[in-house]
Amino acid sequence: MTAEASHADSGHAAKDHTAEPALLEVRDFQVELITDAGIIRAVDSVNFSIHRGETVTIIGESGSGKSTTAMGILRLLPDDLAVLSGTVLIDGVDVVAAPKAIDKVRGRTVALIPQDPMTALSPVHSIGSQLSEAIRIAGAASKEKDAVRARAIRLLEQVHIPTPEVQLKKYPHQLSGGMLQRVLIAIALASEPQLLVADEPTSALDVTVQAGILDLLLELQEQRGIGILMITHDLGVARLISDRIHVMKDGSFVESGDVQQVVEQPATEYTRNLLAAVPVLGPWDETPAGNTSQSASMTAAASDAALTSTGVQND
Repeated sequence: MTAEASHADSGHAAKDHTAEPALLEVRDFQVELITDAGIIRAVDSVNFSIHRGETVTIIGESGSGKSTTAMGILRLLPDDLAVLSGTVLIDGVDVVAAPKAIDKVRGRTVALIPQDPMTALSPVHSIGSQLSEAIRIAGAASKEKDAVRARAIRLLEQVHIPTPEVQLKKYPHQLSGGMLQRVLIAIALASEPQLLVADEPTSALDVTVQAGILDLLLELQEQRGIGILMITHDLGVARLISDRIHVMKDGSFVESGDVQQVVEQPATEYTRNLLAAVPVLGPWDETPAGNTSQSASMTAAASDAALTSTGVQND
């Protein structure tokens, strides 16, 4: 089943979350970065929430502040370079008012899927050792070696990695980008989180592998009811996986709404420009292969004619 069909069948948009407490609630959140040139407000008073089983996407061009928003929410920005303000409630815990509270929820209630699978894993440790470490830190299973190994195998099976016993012994350079992204998702799932923050999880992958990763995220969401905060610059990805979209520019949301509303009836010029930037396939060239030499000679003749008309002669 494709990501689009899976999302259509899930019926997320029809759910009413108003009676449920939010997994993530962000109010008037700001991030100010201290630089040599002065203080820069990278995120300016953003507001949104995510409920169980819901996918909310922040989309924008590079430098718009979307990844900074995600890293700020998880308190992964350097304390001496980033000043956070506002309210960020993760499962009811305000991690801005009480910075140390993030240790109780990060890697437990909420987990991060990093941006680049090729660099997010240690190149000198096996897949098994890195996944086992995540399992031990999360405390989601017995710390006995056999129990941890069994849990690691189950996690790789859940993300559809074949022969998990074999893959545990491999190193990152021995796996493809798509397989590594699945490993990162398995590591994120080790703590059995309620909320996943996916920072450009498909940007380093080709289109066919992207579809598989999106299908996997939707499948896990349907099975576990996980909430997802998706960070992406790709409107195609946002359209397929999102329930709601927030369009970000220069650190602020310029448009927010249900995915269908934002994609089909954008309210701002910036959003319309983002939609216009999505590549569109041109007309299909059905010229028979046997006519290739004829086409080449016609092109050469046209080129010679152009050169002659400009006064350039062949030697």
